[in-house]
Amino acid sequence: MKVQESSEFYFICSFSCEYRTSNRWYHWSSGEHYCNKCFEAIYRRDLELVAEMEAWQKQWDLFAGCQGKLRLFIGDRILPFWLRCNSCQKWRPLDRKVVLTPENISSFQCGQLTPHSHPAMMVKRIGDKNWLSTLTYPPFLISSPAAPFLRDYLADQVGLSPSSADPDVTLTSGKSTLQHLFIYLFICLFIFSLKVLNPFSVTGQYPRSFNPQAMTAEEEEVFSNLASFQCIYLALRNLVLSMWAQNCKELLTAEKCAYHVICHGLVRICLVKELPKIIKYLTTRGFINTGVVQDIPTGGLFPQELNQKNIIVIGAGMAGLTAARQLHNWGAKVMVVEASPRIGGRIDDSRDLGMCIGKGAQILNSSTNNPLLILLKQTGARTVPLDERCPLFTTRGQVVDEEEDHLIEAHFNSLLERVSKWQEKNPENDCSLLHKIQKMHKNSAVGKVFTEEHEKLLAFYMSNLEYACGCSLSDLSALHWDHTERLLQFNGPSCFVTQGFGSVLEQLAEGLNIRCDHQVDEIDYTGDKIKVSFTGGKFYDADQIIVTVPLRVLQTENIAFNPSLPETKYDAIQNLGAGIIEKVALKFPCRFWPSTCQTFGCVPEKTEERGMFNVFYDVSKCDDVEVGHVLLTYLTGHAVDVVKNLTDVEIVQRCIGTLQKMFPKEVVPDPISSFVSHWRDNNHVGMAFSYVPTGSSSDLYDSVKESLEGRVLFAGEATSQQFPQSVTGAYLSGLRAAENIFGKR
Repeated sequence: MKVQESSEFYFICSFSCEYRTSNRWYHWSSGEHYCNKCFEAIYRRDLELVAEMEAWQKQWDLFAGCQGKLRLFIGDRILPFWLRCNSCQKWRPLDRKVVLTPENISSFQCGQLTPHSHPAMMVKRIGDKNWLSTLTYPPFLISSPAAPFLRDYLADQVGLSPSSADPDVTLTSGKSTLQHLFIYLFICLFIFSLKVLNPFSVTGQYPRSFNPQAMTAEEEEVFSNLASFQCIYLALRNLVLSMWAQNCKELLTAEKCAYHVICHGLVRICLVKELPKIIKYLTTRGFINTGVVQDIPTGGLFPQELNQKNIIVIGAGMAGLTAARQLHNWGAKVMVVEASPRIGGRIDDSRDLGMCIGKGAQILNSSTNNPLLILLKQTGARTVPLDERCPLFTTRGQVVDEEEDHLIEAHFNSLLERVSKWQEKNPENDCSLLHKIQKMHKNSAVGKVFTEEHEKLLAFYMSNLEYACGCSLSDLSALHWDHTERLLQFNGPSCFVTQGFGSVLEQLAEGLNIRCDHQVDEIDYTGDKIKVSFTGGKFYDADQIIVTVPLRVLQTENIAFNPSLPETKYDAIQNLGAGIIEKVALKFPCRFWPSTCQTFGCVPEKTEERGMFNVFYDVSKCDDVEVGHVLLTYLTGHAVDVVKNLTDVEIVQRCIGTLQKMFPKEVVPDPISSFVSHWRDNNHVGMAFSYVPTGSSSDLYDSVKESLEGRVLFAGEATSQQFPQSVTGAYLSGLRAAENIFGKR
């Protein structure tokens, strides 16, 4: 606290709202001062204030990192609230005894107050660019919506007032400490029961999370005026992120957030003025106001920056539609062109079996804190956690003993751990993961008894890994197969999206200018405008384009680039792997498998037959409506090549034969209906997802991502080194591409 002593000084006393003379003044900011007479009244003579301070101090010391002293009490409780009149837009002080709420902020009118003698003079000081440096103490937000998310942190270190750690109950409400605790816990449990994101992580264990106690390097660069006053920025940023996590369906604006900026003193005016910049920053970086958000204004959020830009997005899958929706919401003129007659790309939902079954992606992996939850919540998509239990059956109709199963699973995991240690010692000598696993398995088998059944079980787990990687282990790099393990990843259970990702994309596509059956032949970026030419002679011009076609489509070179792609980018495209997985779904008139199983596995009859109907999902258990009995299985690794020349009928018959061997005591009927996915034969897709082949590097993902002159951008799961092989990676790459189009402004 700054104290000015002299024979006589004139200031407006913030407590009495009058000009006072005093030889001793206490300063909180340029424009906020307390004369010695009022200060003494607060400190000693006003018994009601003294009692209030004592109660405040107990609460403060319980939730704060710093000690609650008189000067903090005055800043946190005594300085007046400042509100902007909703009629004349002028700022007015509010008596401190009035409880400030979002409701009275939104409805405040000047006539509701006793006139203040000098508000304009005090508010004028806020315009000084150095005003923040005159603050004695930073502001702390009262009853902030961020409180439930930040309950594990000291309140004063994340921009919150420790005196209102319970977000909905004031200290003087008369409730006991136990009642405060119950109410606070109820609010926390309610919020987190909604499966919303927690945008904060001080230790950085979650991707796309923020440390609530510190600005990022980019934030310090963008908000250099607040870098020296981080508590101010953090209070606002944490508030904005929390409000978005609690309600991601409606557009989050600075005005809505301002209703929750509750703190004493003139600094509230400064905070409200900073909000639009923070909202814009977090919006253009894809942290808020993403996806299918309501109430977008006509012309977009940033028409001045983007309404003169013509953008073409090539590909109407998750990445393309995400980028297009972002840019459309911001005000750009966007056209999406798609070679196939439908949108979706590798998301293709079938309802031929009486329920929604994805021929492509339908499972959200690692759902905890996954940003795709925002999109699913916006579109009303229902998710069902997948049961992690997976009993195994042999082709002789036996159930694999759990102890034996766990033994071989642990052995397989130990082999992968040994591969990881080998990677550290041999960073350059690559080989296939299959070769490395087999060699280590052979060495570890010395002195141990591995039966033929054990080898088959090991083949089952190898097949599971081939499904996760989208290719045979004989093609997969032993050095880089698990490169994502060295990067921050989402975690948590995997979920089945009951109505499919297709319904999500349909809502994402609403209102967009989408042209299907538009096969791109050439992208010419030699001129001021980019010329995109299509089969049949049609062409469009654009200022910038985003290419989101699958990696396999780029590898075929059916889309020509003029000038040609840089050598490093071309090599990266050709040297990444385009993996294949095929799905097979069958609907039966009755259930012949155990009713308790949502998932069950098949141990291959021969080790070389791994990947052939390895795991079965009872997807009819994932739907609330009784739709029959539907099993979903897949082909992966070399099994995809084995069946590539078979008809659908032959593939289904092979699958029925496997099920008959697994359940010899049951009658396995012919399926009522079925489908086989055939991604390999789809010229517009040709793959499931990318992988790192033997001899290649995970750094290739970044090379595929690189733009051409900042005008031709690339998105899709194969441009995401951190999240490849996933819908999440495609989604985040679309947000990234839109951000790069907007640029750092």
